[in-house]
Amino acid sequence: MFRSRFKTVQLQLKTHKTSIFISCPQEMTFNEAKERTLSALTAFPDEKDVPKVQSIEDFEICVGRLSKKSPDTAAKLEFEIIDGEKRMRDVF
Repeated sequence: MFRSRFKTVQLQLKTHKTSIFISCPQEMTFNEAKERTLSALTAFPDEKDVPKVQSIEDFEICVGRLSKKSPDTAAKLEFEIIDGEKRMRDVF
């Protein structure tokens, strides 16, 4: 049975105290998602828990992936920085 992809991706972007949820179409690039994230982060300049960023160069979007576990070791969560030119469909 053929299963189609979702039309949008829900990104959950986290810092140590802040979470942002963004709906992104499959064709959106990660640089465009970073622009939306920057807009959300700068919307509340007086909040102490929101990171202070000025441009999309001040932060990265990463995806966490579990490494394969072997009989001797447990699986580890490893983070991969996503290239800004990649589209959502290329990663998810």
